[in-house]
Amino acid sequence: MKYVIIVALTLLCLGSYSQEPFIIEEVVQSEGISADDLYKNAKDWLIRTFVDANEVIQYENREEGEIQVKAITNYSSPVLVGSVPVSGYISYILTIKVKDGRYKYQFSNFVHSGTDTQYNAVNFGLITTETIAPKLKGQMKNWCQKQWEHMKKISEGEAYNLIPGLKDAMNKIPESDDEW
Repeated sequence: MKYVIIVALTLLCLGSYSQEPFIIEEVVQSEGISADDLYKNAKDWLIRTFVDANEVIQYENREEGEIQVKAITNYSSPVLVGSVPVSGYISYILTIKVKDGRYKYQFSNFVHSGTDTQYNAVNFGLITTETIAPKLKGQMKNWCQKQWEHMKKISEGEAYNLIPGLKDAMNKIPESDDEW
């Protein structure tokens, strides 16, 4: 009986091991700007930044001060051999939350999807903070590791390329409507 309990606890511990998702987030102070104006600024930035803002906006609630966007960026393999099925895109969620005098942005849920070809797509799925690449059936360890590191670099680059424009737009102090 003691043996059964030890095995059950071991399996429970192994099953509960989870990898941390790759997330980039920050709370930014915007003194003197209301939540309503920050919300408008975020919406304006989304319209200017994404080709079709209505297509990428998945959720918006002005009263809660939250907008959630699902966007994608292209992914091209840095390795020539076997690159077609792994090249594809990385999707991610951008969440912007606003309150009076501050806002929070979060880039999360980076997910890689390969291109479906005659060789079948190679999908790495959720990109995590794990340094070692997930094992993929039929793929060499070094190949997977190079892809994994490149995907994380592309995901991070996508977020860090968008952040300066977001910060500039969010700190815009609205002009008075009376001065037309």
